[in-house]
Amino acid sequence: MPRKKQKRTPITADSDYTQFLKSIDPITIALAGSRLSVDRDRYFDEGPKRLSVAWSCVPVTVKKDYFEAEAKVIVKLGSEGEAKPSVQIEATFQMHIHAGRPIVRAFVDRFADSEVRILIWPYFREYVSNVTGRMYIPPVILPMATRD
Repeated sequence: MPRKKQKRTPITADSDYTQFLKSIDPITIALAGSRLSVDRDRYFDEGPKRLSVAWSCVPVTVKKDYFEAEAKVIVKLGSEGEAKPSVQIEATFQMHIHAGRPIVRAFVDRFADSEVRILIWPYFREYVSNVTGRMYIPPVILPMATRD
């Protein structure tokens, strides 16, 4: 029986993307905005809490040798039955990143959709932990990584 021809995926795209990743040089990661709310009385009266974390990252500028992106995290903490969380934190970080020339927009989009979390997640964790401590509630420690 003749063998079926297997589709070959071009390795140049992955190889080029790997080179792009190796060339990344983060220059700045800065808090650009934050919004938070806490209902302290309800927080301490509630029973077991449910933690919800959502994040996103979008490129905002792509030039020949650098790109900029905004990463946003939304953290909600409250009891299961409540529609409104007792704690809500939103934070936006701006990133300025240099990379090898020329920068391919598709690589920046792929990076912003996935690998950027390795770079930005520690900033999210530190910020949420710090700000919840300042809210005079027990600090919220985000997991080491997301599961999405």
